[in-house]
Amino acid sequence: MSLNLAARLIYGCGRLAGGVSAGASADLLRQAFDGGITAVDVAPSYGLGLAEKVVGRAVRDHASVRVTTKVGIPRPHLGWTKSVARAAKRGLGSSAPRSFEGFAPLEPPARYDLADFSHPALRDSLARSHEALGRIDAVLLHNCGPEEATPELLGEFEALSAGLAAAPGYGNQARWDQATDAAFPVHFISQTAIDPVWLVGDSIPTTRERAELHSLLPTAEWLARSDPGFSARWDVAAKAVSGPMGAARIAAILALVSVRVPQATLIISSTRRERLTQMLDAVHKVGTMISPEEIAAIFTREARP
Repeated sequence: MSLNLAARLIYGCGRLAGGVSAGASADLLRQAFDGGITAVDVAPSYGLGLAEKVVGRAVRDHASVRVTTKVGIPRPHLGWTKSVARAAKRGLGSSAPRSFEGFAPLEPPARYDLADFSHPALRDSLARSHEALGRIDAVLLHNCGPEEATPELLGEFEALSAGLAAAPGYGNQARWDQATDAAFPVHFISQTAIDPVWLVGDSIPTTRERAELHSLLPTAEWLARSDPGFSARWDVAAKAVSGPMGAARIAAILALVSVRVPQATLIISSTRRERLTQMLDAVHKVGTMISPEEIAAIFTREARP
Protein backbone atom coordinates (compact mmCIF):
# COMPACT_ATOMS: atom_id res chain seq x y z
CA MET A 1 0.00 0.00 0.00
CA SER A 2 2.76 2.43 -0.86
CA LEU A 3 1.19 4.10 -3.91
CA ASN A 4 1.08 7.90 -3.66
CA LEU A 5 -2.18 8.56 -5.47
CA ALA A 6 -1.85 12.33 -4.97
CA ALA A 7 1.25 12.27 -7.17
CA ARG A 8 -0.95 10.95 -10.00
CA LEU A 9 -3.14 14.06 -9.82
CA ILE A 10 -3.08 17.27 -11.85
CA TYR A 11 -4.73 20.40 -10.50
CA GLY A 12 -6.90 21.70 -13.33
CA CYS A 13 -7.29 25.47 -13.47
CA GLY A 14 -10.34 25.66 -15.74
CA ARG A 15 -12.38 27.20 -12.92
CA LEU A 16 -9.53 29.08 -11.26
CA ALA A 17 -10.27 32.79 -10.83
CA GLY A 18 -7.83 35.59 -11.52
CA GLY A 19 -7.99 39.34 -11.13
CA VAL A 20 -9.50 40.41 -7.82
CA SER A 21 -9.71 36.74 -6.74
CA ALA A 22 -6.03 36.00 -7.48
CA GLY A 23 -5.10 35.78 -3.80
CA ALA A 24 -7.73 33.15 -3.02
CA SER A 25 -6.74 31.21 -6.13
CA ALA A 26 -3.08 31.26 -5.11
CA ASP A 27 -4.08 29.85 -1.73
CA LEU A 28 -5.92 27.00 -3.48
CA LEU A 29 -2.85 26.17 -5.53
CA ARG A 30 -0.59 26.18 -2.48
CA GLN A 31 -3.07 23.90 -0.72
CA ALA A 32 -3.03 21.52 -3.67
CA PHE A 33 0.78 21.47 -3.83
CA ASP A 34 1.14 21.03 -0.08
CA GLY A 35 -1.32 18.12 -0.37
CA GLY A 36 0.99 16.28 -2.72
CA ILE A 37 -0.27 17.29 -6.16
CA THR A 38 2.73 17.64 -8.46
CA ALA A 39 1.28 19.07 -11.69
CA VAL A 40 -0.95 21.93 -12.81
CA ASP A 41 -2.93 22.38 -16.03
CA VAL A 42 -3.83 25.84 -17.29
CA ALA A 43 -4.63 27.62 -20.55
CA PRO A 44 -4.63 31.21 -21.86
CA SER A 45 -8.44 31.28 -21.73
CA TYR A 46 -8.75 30.04 -18.13
CA GLY A 47 -9.72 32.41 -15.35
CA LEU A 48 -10.96 34.99 -17.86
CA GLY A 49 -7.45 35.08 -19.28
CA LEU A 50 -5.83 35.71 -15.89
CA ALA A 51 -5.17 32.21 -14.52
CA GLU A 52 -1.71 31.80 -16.07
CA LYS A 53 -0.38 34.74 -14.04
CA VAL A 54 -1.77 33.23 -10.84
CA VAL A 55 -0.18 29.87 -11.66
CA GLY A 56 3.13 31.51 -12.58
CA ARG A 57 3.39 33.19 -9.19
CA ALA A 58 2.38 30.00 -7.36
CA VAL A 59 4.93 27.70 -9.01
CA ARG A 60 7.90 29.96 -8.33
CA ASP A 61 8.18 28.38 -4.90
CA HIS A 62 7.42 24.86 -6.18
CA ALA A 63 10.12 24.03 -8.71
CA SER A 64 9.10 20.36 -8.89
CA VAL A 65 5.52 21.09 -10.01
CA ARG A 66 5.03 20.31 -13.70
CA VAL A 67 3.29 23.10 -15.66
CA THR A 68 1.07 22.40 -18.68
CA THR A 69 -0.54 25.11 -20.78
CA LYS A 70 -2.31 25.18 -24.14
CA VAL A 71 -2.47 27.05 -27.43
CA GLY A 72 -5.37 27.69 -29.77
CA ILE A 73 -8.27 29.20 -27.83
CA PRO A 74 -7.46 32.92 -27.42
CA ARG A 75 -7.43 34.93 -24.22
CA PRO A 76 -10.72 36.74 -23.58
CA HIS A 77 -10.81 40.52 -23.59
CA LEU A 78 -11.46 42.67 -20.49
CA GLY A 79 -10.42 39.87 -18.14
CA TRP A 80 -9.88 42.09 -15.10
CA THR A 81 -13.23 43.87 -15.48
CA LYS A 82 -15.02 40.57 -15.90
CA SER A 83 -13.26 39.18 -12.84
CA VAL A 84 -14.75 41.96 -10.71
CA ALA A 85 -18.24 41.09 -11.92
CA ARG A 86 -17.62 37.36 -11.35
CA ALA A 87 -16.36 37.97 -7.81
CA ALA A 88 -19.46 40.04 -7.01
CA LYS A 89 -21.72 37.32 -8.40
CA ARG A 90 -19.97 34.64 -6.37
CA GLY A 91 -20.34 36.73 -3.26
CA LEU A 92 -24.10 36.62 -3.72
CA GLY A 93 -24.29 33.00 -4.79
CA SER A 94 -24.35 29.65 -3.06
CA SER A 95 -21.21 27.85 -1.89
CA ALA A 96 -22.76 24.44 -2.58
CA PRO A 97 -20.83 22.02 -4.78
CA ARG A 98 -21.57 22.03 -8.50
CA SER A 99 -24.27 19.72 -9.73
CA PHE A 100 -23.57 17.51 -12.74
CA GLU A 101 -27.23 16.61 -13.23
CA GLY A 102 -27.28 17.70 -16.88
CA PHE A 103 -23.88 16.31 -17.79
CA ALA A 104 -23.45 13.77 -20.59
CA PRO A 105 -20.16 12.54 -22.11
CA LEU A 106 -19.33 14.68 -25.14
CA GLU A 107 -18.70 13.07 -28.51
CA PRO A 108 -15.69 14.68 -30.25
CA PRO A 109 -16.44 16.61 -33.45
CA ALA A 110 -14.11 16.55 -36.44
CA ARG A 111 -13.76 20.33 -36.12
CA TYR A 112 -14.17 22.54 -33.07
CA ASP A 113 -14.11 25.92 -34.88
CA LEU A 114 -13.07 27.73 -31.71
CA ALA A 115 -9.32 28.01 -32.01
CA ASP A 116 -6.67 29.84 -34.01
CA PHE A 117 -3.80 27.54 -34.94
CA SER A 118 -2.04 29.88 -37.35
CA HIS A 119 1.72 30.10 -36.87
CA PRO A 120 1.68 33.76 -35.66
CA ALA A 121 -1.09 32.93 -33.16
CA LEU A 122 0.79 29.91 -31.82
CA ARG A 123 4.04 31.84 -31.50
CA ASP A 124 2.41 34.82 -29.78
CA SER A 125 0.35 32.66 -27.43
CA LEU A 126 3.35 30.63 -26.30
CA ALA A 127 5.46 33.75 -25.77
CA ARG A 128 2.78 35.32 -23.57
CA SER A 129 2.21 32.08 -21.67
CA HIS A 130 5.91 31.65 -21.01
CA GLU A 131 6.16 35.20 -19.73
CA ALA A 132 3.25 34.65 -17.35
CA LEU A 133 4.21 31.16 -16.18
CA GLY A 134 7.99 31.40 -16.05
CA ARG A 135 8.34 27.87 -17.42
CA ILE A 136 6.32 25.44 -19.53
CA ASP A 137 6.86 21.70 -19.20
CA ALA A 138 4.13 20.63 -21.62
CA VAL A 139 1.97 22.43 -24.17
CA LEU A 140 -1.21 21.11 -25.78
CA LEU A 141 -3.16 22.01 -28.91
CA HIS A 142 -6.41 23.15 -27.33
CA ASN A 143 -9.58 21.76 -28.95
CA CYS A 144 -7.77 20.62 -32.07
CA GLY A 145 -9.80 18.14 -34.15
CA PRO A 146 -8.57 15.65 -36.74
CA GLU A 147 -9.21 18.06 -39.62
CA GLU A 148 -7.08 20.78 -38.01
CA ALA A 149 -4.21 18.38 -37.21
CA THR A 150 -2.45 18.77 -40.55
CA PRO A 151 1.21 17.80 -41.02
CA GLU A 152 2.03 21.50 -41.42
CA LEU A 153 0.39 22.43 -38.11
CA LEU A 154 1.94 19.53 -36.25
CA GLY A 155 5.40 20.35 -37.62
CA GLU A 156 5.16 24.01 -36.65
CA PHE A 157 3.77 23.13 -33.23
CA GLU A 158 6.49 20.59 -32.47
CA ALA A 159 9.20 23.08 -33.44
CA LEU A 160 7.73 25.76 -31.17
CA SER A 161 7.28 23.38 -28.23
CA ALA A 162 10.82 22.05 -28.70
CA GLY A 163 12.11 25.61 -28.50
CA LEU A 164 10.72 25.73 -24.96
CA ALA A 165 11.85 22.18 -24.12
CA ALA A 166 8.14 21.43 -23.58
CA ALA A 167 6.47 18.10 -24.32
CA PRO A 168 3.81 18.44 -27.06
CA GLY A 169 0.27 17.11 -26.92
CA TYR A 170 -3.38 17.71 -27.66
CA GLY A 171 -6.33 18.35 -25.37
CA ASN A 172 -10.07 18.73 -25.72
CA GLN A 173 -13.24 18.64 -23.66
CA ALA A 174 -14.67 15.56 -25.39
CA ARG A 175 -14.19 11.97 -24.31
CA TRP A 176 -11.30 9.94 -25.67
CA ASP A 177 -11.85 8.91 -29.26
CA GLN A 178 -9.82 6.53 -31.44
CA ALA A 179 -10.15 8.59 -34.64
CA THR A 180 -9.12 11.81 -32.93
CA ASP A 181 -6.24 10.15 -31.12
CA ALA A 182 -4.92 8.61 -34.34
CA ALA A 183 -4.55 12.09 -35.88
CA PHE A 184 -1.66 12.93 -33.52
CA PRO A 185 1.86 11.48 -33.27
CA VAL A 186 2.24 8.62 -30.80
CA HIS A 187 4.62 10.60 -28.57
CA PHE A 188 2.05 13.36 -27.99
CA ILE A 189 0.33 13.69 -24.62
CA SER A 190 -3.43 13.17 -24.88
CA GLN A 191 -5.76 15.10 -22.57
CA THR A 192 -9.43 14.15 -22.86
CA ALA A 193 -12.49 13.30 -20.83
CA ILE A 194 -12.61 9.69 -19.70
CA ASP A 195 -14.76 7.31 -21.72
CA PRO A 196 -17.48 5.90 -19.41
CA VAL A 197 -16.72 2.42 -20.74
CA TRP A 198 -13.33 2.61 -19.04
CA LEU A 199 -15.06 2.71 -15.65
CA VAL A 200 -16.87 -0.58 -16.21
CA GLY A 201 -15.03 -2.41 -19.01
CA ASP A 202 -12.01 -4.65 -18.90
CA SER A 203 -9.95 -3.17 -21.74
CA ILE A 204 -8.57 0.33 -22.22
CA PRO A 205 -7.90 1.18 -25.89
CA THR A 206 -5.37 3.98 -25.38
CA THR A 207 -1.75 2.89 -25.48
CA ARG A 208 -0.18 6.33 -25.11
CA GLU A 209 2.50 6.52 -22.46
CA ARG A 210 1.15 9.88 -21.30
CA ALA A 211 -2.60 10.24 -21.03
CA GLU A 212 -4.34 12.87 -18.93
CA LEU A 213 -7.99 12.35 -18.05
CA HIS A 214 -10.54 14.89 -16.89
CA SER A 215 -14.30 14.87 -16.14
CA LEU A 216 -13.89 11.79 -13.93
CA LEU A 217 -16.51 12.75 -11.34
CA PRO A 218 -19.26 14.00 -13.70
CA THR A 219 -18.76 10.96 -15.93
CA ALA A 220 -19.01 8.61 -12.98
CA GLU A 221 -22.15 10.37 -11.73
CA TRP A 222 -23.68 10.19 -15.21
CA LEU A 223 -22.94 6.47 -15.31
CA ALA A 224 -24.34 5.94 -11.82
CA ARG A 225 -27.66 7.52 -12.84
CA SER A 226 -28.09 4.95 -15.60
CA ASP A 227 -26.46 1.93 -13.91
CA PRO A 228 -27.79 1.16 -10.41
CA GLY A 229 -25.23 -1.61 -9.99
CA PHE A 230 -22.32 0.76 -10.60
CA SER A 231 -23.92 3.30 -8.25
CA ALA A 232 -24.24 0.73 -5.47
CA ARG A 233 -20.65 -0.47 -5.86
CA TRP A 234 -19.43 3.13 -5.86
CA ASP A 235 -21.14 3.70 -2.51
CA VAL A 236 -19.50 0.58 -1.08
CA ALA A 237 -16.09 1.70 -2.37
CA ALA A 238 -16.54 5.17 -0.86
CA LYS A 239 -17.40 3.68 2.53
CA ALA A 240 -14.22 1.59 2.31
CA VAL A 241 -12.20 4.79 1.87
CA SER A 242 -14.09 6.40 4.79
CA GLY A 243 -14.43 10.07 5.60
CA PRO A 244 -16.99 12.61 4.30
CA MET A 245 -19.01 10.80 1.65
CA GLY A 246 -18.50 13.35 -1.13
CA ALA A 247 -14.72 13.33 -0.76
CA ALA A 248 -14.59 9.55 -0.35
CA ARG A 249 -16.58 9.05 -3.56
CA ILE A 250 -14.09 11.20 -5.48
CA ALA A 251 -11.14 9.29 -4.00
CA ALA A 252 -12.78 5.98 -4.91
CA ILE A 253 -13.18 7.01 -8.56
CA LEU A 254 -9.59 8.28 -8.69
CA ALA A 255 -8.40 4.96 -7.30
CA LEU A 256 -10.48 3.01 -9.81
CA VAL A 257 -9.13 4.97 -12.78
CA SER A 258 -5.55 4.75 -11.50
CA VAL A 259 -5.85 0.96 -11.75
CA ARG A 260 -7.86 0.82 -14.99
CA VAL A 261 -5.61 3.30 -16.83
CA PRO A 262 -2.22 2.93 -15.10
CA GLN A 263 -0.36 5.26 -17.50
CA ALA A 264 -2.80 8.13 -16.94
CA THR A 265 -2.60 11.15 -14.69
CA LEU A 266 -5.92 12.43 -13.39
CA ILE A 267 -7.21 15.99 -13.41
CA ILE A 268 -9.16 17.38 -10.46
CA SER A 269 -10.39 20.96 -10.20
CA SER A 270 -12.10 21.70 -6.90
CA THR A 271 -12.20 25.41 -6.08
CA ARG A 272 -13.71 25.05 -2.58
CA ARG A 273 -10.96 24.91 0.01
CA GLU A 274 -12.84 22.72 2.50
CA ARG A 275 -13.82 20.25 -0.19
CA LEU A 276 -10.26 20.16 -1.58
CA THR A 277 -8.90 19.44 1.92
CA GLN A 278 -11.37 16.61 2.43
CA MET A 279 -10.64 15.14 -0.98
CA LEU A 280 -6.87 15.18 -0.47
CA ASP A 281 -7.30 13.59 2.96
CA ALA A 282 -9.37 10.83 1.36
CA VAL A 283 -6.83 10.39 -1.44
CA HIS A 284 -4.03 9.90 1.10
CA LYS A 285 -6.01 7.08 2.72
CA VAL A 286 -5.77 5.25 -0.60
CA GLY A 287 -2.34 3.68 -0.41
CA THR A 288 -2.07 3.79 3.36
CA MET A 289 -5.34 2.40 4.78
CA ILE A 290 -6.59 0.68 1.63
CA SER A 291 -4.98 0.07 -1.76
CA PRO A 292 -6.27 1.26 -5.14
CA GLU A 293 -6.46 -2.39 -6.21
CA GLU A 294 -8.80 -3.17 -3.30
CA ILE A 295 -10.98 -0.22 -4.27
CA ALA A 296 -11.02 -1.27 -7.93
CA ALA A 297 -11.97 -4.82 -6.94
CA ILE A 298 -15.10 -3.52 -5.25
CA PHE A 299 -16.29 -2.12 -8.60
CA THR A 300 -16.07 -5.58 -10.17
CA ARG A 301 -18.31 -7.28 -7.63
CA GLU A 302 -21.98 -7.87 -8.04
CA ALA A 303 -23.95 -5.39 -6.01
CA ARG A 304 -26.14 -6.87 -3.30
CA PRO A 305 -29.84 -6.03 -3.33
